[in-house]
Amino acid sequence: MYKNIALISLLFGLTTGPAWPGPALAADPSAGQKIAETWCVSCHTVSGRTAGRDTAPPFDLIARRGTFDRDRLLQVLSDPHPPMPKVHLSRQQLDDVIAYIHSLRPPD
Repeated sequence: MYKNIALISLLFGLTTGPAWPGPALAADPSAGQKIAETWCVSCHTVSGRTAGRDTAPPFDLIARRGTFDRDRLLQVLSDPHPPMPKVHLSRQQLDDVIAYIHSLRPPD
C-alpha cells in the first residue's frame, strides 16, 4: 500500500510540480550543418557549396581562426550586424550551428 502511495505521489509531483528548465540538449553538429545549408549558404561557403558573396567568410575559415570563440560566435549570431541578415534561430539552433562550425576545426 505504501508503495502505491509513494508512486502516486511521485507521479503527481512530476505532473504538477514546479516547472523548471530541463537539461539543455547537447549541441548537434549535423543539425547545425542542415541549418547552415538552409540559412547561411546564400552568403557563406558551407559544406563546400559556393558562397553568394565574396565578403562572407567560409565556415571552415571561421573554424580555423586562432580566435575561434564559441561565446563570441553566439553573440554575433544572436545579434547579427549588416550586411548579415537577422535570422531568428532558437538557442538550440544557434548552439547546433556553432557546434557544426567547431566540428570543421582541424584536430589540435
